[in-house]
Amino acid sequence: HYALKANPDERIVAMMAAAGFGADCVSGGEVALAAKQGIPADRIFYAGVGKTDREIRESIDLGVRFNVESLEELYVVNAFAGEMGKKARVSLRLNPNVDGRTLKYITSGLHNNKFGLPPHDVDSAIEMLKTSGNIVFEGLHFHIGSQITSVNKVFGELCGKVREAVRYFE
Repeated sequence: HYALKANPDERIVAMMAAAGFGADCVSGGEVALAAKQGIPADRIFYAGVGKTDREIRESIDLGVRFNVESLEELYVVNAFAGEMGKKARVSLRLNPNVDGRTLKYITSGLHNNKFGLPPHDVDSAIEMLKTSGNIVFEGLHFHIGSQITSVNKVFGELCGKVREAVRYFE
């Protein structure tokens, strides 16, 4: 998946679509651009904090996939999908509490970061997924930052946390 935040130029996004790439989007504008440039909705992932109600509704209508950041967002996506008579496809972004050992301004995998579902909300999210008629649960998502240079140590730790999470969800 091409991260549109890297460069959302229409020509580049169109080339990515032609090459068969999906899109990783962090705004409603990026979602709309990816769809306009020919990336199929089921290959568009909408992640990021701060999704507006309008952006969530438009994305549900398009049929894109969500990387849900919080329990509150999961409730909102479920409610809007129900009002719209649709099913929303979601993955839960879990906060693994892994230090990416990168710049403090771009780290996103520690519990004190605003990104991802904290461990104390996981059971409530699972219960919501079990009882919701408007959500299709598709998987788990993790992101711990960018410009990571301690690859073996950092990703080794992350892989351990991912295995634990998968076992728990199974």
